[in-house]
Amino acid sequence: MITDLLPLLRQVKSSRAGQWMAACPAHHDRHPSLSLRLLADGRVLIKCWADCAVQDIVAAMGLDMRVLFPPTREWTFPKRNTLPQWRIQALRDMVQLERLILILFRARVGRGILSTAADRKRVLQAISRLELLAEHGVTL
Repeated sequence: MITDLLPLLRQVKSSRAGQWMAACPAHHDRHPSLSLRLLADGRVLIKCWADCAVQDIVAAMGLDMRVLFPPTREWTFPKRNTLPQWRIQALRDMVQLERLILILFRARVGRGILSTAADRKRVLQAISRLELLAEHGVTL
């Protein structure tokens, strides 16, 4: 958090709202070359215009990189089968369509009908879509 950083720096001056300049603690800095900016989500951006690495700057203050990020929240993800029923049905319809494409292609090849480049491209697309849907647990 920015309130943890600013007291540890020298020659701190506010340059704009949410932005400061300070002497970089990672190198001998006579004129402030360290820029700090507070983002709306609570993250802090640090840039030394003398090219010091952010890790070196934070370490020189005796802190670790977590100080640049707001405290994390627990993230929850929806359960696998919480999609609305109409979305599940639409995905199942997609599975049926892609399978039908493969069946028709196989039948044409079985009858000796030559396939075009567009046919082969569509079959590869159907296969990749079916694989992707299967990875996400969408089946008939």
